[in-house]
Amino acid sequence: MLVVSPVTGLSFTCFPLYPLTVSTCFHLSSSLYLLSSHLFDRWIHHPSHLHVLSSDNSIGPLEAPPVFPLLLPSLQSLSLKGNPLGTEGFRALAESIRGGSAACLRTLDLENTGLRSEALEALCGAIKESPLRVETLNLSTNELQGRPMEQICAVLCVASLPCLRTLLMRHCLLNCTEIRRLTEVLGRGDLPHLETLDSEGNYFETILWAAFQRESCLGELGKALRKDTVPSLRNLNLKGAGGLQEAEGLEAFLSVLEAPECPPLQQGGEEGVEEYEWLQLLGEGIQGGRLGCLRKLEVPEAGAALIEVPEEPEEEGARESLFTALSQVHLPRLAELSLNRLRPTDTDMLLLAVGVKRGNLLGLRVLDLGRSMGEGGFGRVGMEELMGAVIQRQEGWPLLEELHVSGTRAGEGGACLAKALSLGKLPNLSVINLQNSALTDEAVKELADAVQRGALDKVVCLRMGRNLRVGKEAWIEFSQAIVGSQRGLPKLTDLHLDHTKFESMGESLVSVLASGKVPSLESLLIMFSLCETGMTALGDAVKGKKFPPRLDELSFFLSSASAHPVSIDPLIIAIAESEKGLPPCLSTLDLTGGRVGVESLASLAASREVGEVSKLSNLRFLTLTSCGIDDQRLKKLGEVFRAHACPELGELFLQDNKLSLEGISAFLDLLEPDSLPEVKKIAFKGNTDPEGKHSERIFLSRLSELLEKAQSAGLIKKCSFSDSDWDGISVL
Repeated sequence: MLVVSPVTGLSFTCFPLYPLTVSTCFHLSSSLYLLSSHLFDRWIHHPSHLHVLSSDNSIGPLEAPPVFPLLLPSLQSLSLKGNPLGTEGFRALAESIRGGSAACLRTLDLENTGLRSEALEALCGAIKESPLRVETLNLSTNELQGRPMEQICAVLCVASLPCLRTLLMRHCLLNCTEIRRLTEVLGRGDLPHLETLDSEGNYFETILWAAFQRESCLGELGKALRKDTVPSLRNLNLKGAGGLQEAEGLEAFLSVLEAPECPPLQQGGEEGVEEYEWLQLLGEGIQGGRLGCLRKLEVPEAGAALIEVPEEPEEEGARESLFTALSQVHLPRLAELSLNRLRPTDTDMLLLAVGVKRGNLLGLRVLDLGRSMGEGGFGRVGMEELMGAVIQRQEGWPLLEELHVSGTRAGEGGACLAKALSLGKLPNLSVINLQNSALTDEAVKELADAVQRGALDKVVCLRMGRNLRVGKEAWIEFSQAIVGSQRGLPKLTDLHLDHTKFESMGESLVSVLASGKVPSLESLLIMFSLCETGMTALGDAVKGKKFPPRLDELSFFLSSASAHPVSIDPLIIAIAESEKGLPPCLSTLDLTGGRVGVESLASLAASREVGEVSKLSNLRFLTLTSCGIDDQRLKKLGEVFRAHACPELGELFLQDNKLSLEGISAFLDLLEPDSLPEVKKIAFKGNTDPEGKHSERIFLSRLSELLEKAQSAGLIKKCSFSDSDWDGISVL
């Protein structure tokens, strides 16, 4: 795809009338409002032909509220791709949807719009109230792991999106947990009209560090793809998905797709010589000086293939033509260069480095050489040549804002990147994507030194996940550099450290979060473990209100490496002693395998004074499985919920403890109607009468009676109970 865009701003096309463009010579907010009013006027005469396409960063939180109410009525297609709307912008969109203004909308493109949980809460809530008849929904390149995916799946149904045919969720950082939520949607038959599902570049496997195993959800997805649940499905794109590289898992998945129960998926078209011939011509066009106006050059990864094909000789020659052109021709207007599809080699990078050294690409703001998954392409040699060229130039690379090298081996030369940063040769670099790039200990230590020097002050997004070769010592040095530096990473909003050895270093991670050196952090992608000292550090951070204020929910689990279970008392006591209680970033608490004392629960229950807000108002999910909870502790937990209502709590897991019917009855009796108003599931599996007074069937029958009594008293919602499927009590 080649994009030549001499004018930035919004492109409005009113078919069959005329094209309108918002030029940067006008003040954006006022011009948008005037254009919206004008288009609304024209819509009266041609109501069914309005389509709106916005260019990157042309609509933000300030522009959205006045624009959406005017543009959305009778709008068929709305693309907001690349526009960070912010919470206020999405709320404006949500209010327009809730008011029925989007009744005619058929295509909604929200790719790379910075969707967050708070924004999705408003948007999905509006869609539930006023269903959208969109046929195409694009959510790609948004970080949807955790609660955001839960919110989205709640509206992926006929009741909310009755006409949905195409769902695009490429590169959304989805892992097995999120994929399973989507699988449940498909398996229930909630999207009967779905024709295309694009989940390119997500992770269909999770590494379980505690057991040193890989967990794949490919099989579950395959089983959900049946003719009776997704009868219309014809296109499935999983290119670059983690988990497809394992031969055994891929073979099993493909065998499921070949089963007669699976809908007949269409085969992706083959990319022939014509594509490479086009690339050859492009290179020749640049060398001939015919593309001096080029602003954006993108050769994206092909999305049709399920698995990648080997490089062909035609591609190699065409690629050489393009990189030779970049090394020889001055392209003053080129601002974005994205070459994902080409998989640059060290040889290609030598040519690109020549172009940088000569100043051919001085205007470049975005350089994307990465791949969604895999590990290949250029490595130490190519990265060192590129950064060496930057260092040799007196002004460095002054305008470069984004560098993406994920899925390559560029991390082998990451130390040279750190050196360029330390020397001030990349003064505006704000996005650094080193995900799955073969980072080395040396590279991480040099980056730590750059942090210490304040060279990463402007970095907004830092992705270093899926680099398993980096040792703990290097990560400790990196975390200490953040904590010990004068300013830390003041503008950092997104930090990815998933699938690294940092996952077993919860104490170091908590020290970074509580240091005050990452005040702008919103998204932290890592599932980390906490030992005894880590839990103490977490408690201190809660007590001292030291977490970044806009930080999304953290994901952690208790370490099983020590001889004794981890005590969760420091966290409970910290919540009791904290003025505001549990912070929003800890809304999901998986405390499986820990130990809790009666005294700490009693302290939390007694910590609320008259008129105070509940200290558990942010709690959404609580797991106390295998925590040694007996009747006495369960009673104290009931007192906690009585004193501190949990209006957001949806699931409560109490499996594999030491609970009797009497203890459960006392727990339920302590609840108030507002204690657990939104709970959807309470799981008691594994608590079949520890004293052996009753058989399992009698125990389950009596438990069902207790729940019905609690329902009648209005203490919990109506629940369904099945003693044949003993996974818990599902509260409807």
